[in-house]
Amino acid sequence: MEKTNNTLFWEKLRTWVTVGILAVLIIMSVGLLRFTQQLRRYEAQVGQIVDRLDEVTLQLSALDWEEMVAIANGISRELSAADAAETLAALNEITAQLREVDWTALSGNVEELVAQAQESLAKAEEALSKAADSMDALDVEALNEAIASLKTVIEPLAAFAGRFG
Repeated sequence: MEKTNNTLFWEKLRTWVTVGILAVLIIMSVGLLRFTQQLRRYEAQVGQIVDRLDEVTLQLSALDWEEMVAIANGISRELSAADAAETLAALNEITAQLREVDWTALSGNVEELVAQAQESLAKAEEALSKAADSMDALDVEALNEAIASLKTVIEPLAAFAGRFG
């Protein structure tokens, strides 16, 4: 009798462990499906950000930094002629600082930063697409059939275990 009770205990334990594992799998599958849906929602926004970064890169490339320094110098001379000593001193200081800036290197650094950002966003977009594709590959119908089959196996075992529990 003791051996039979011991055997029944292990069968009950095995049944409950199987049910627990099944529950965890179902919860994880639902969570993964919801996560994929959220990824798809943001996929278009990532594309828009990449497009906007392309526009910014083109605009920065089109700027003529040396011409801007020349314009600032011209304004400085015009203010000098108008006898605005304080404004002239401030503009001369700004112009001197602008002359010291390596505009070519700065432009290159900005372009490099934008290129790195575009690359990172492209990689993120690719990862999002791969995750969405892998979720599409999930055979939900086969999973549902497996759950139904498992249910038909577990229900009689649970009923049997309930008679002795």
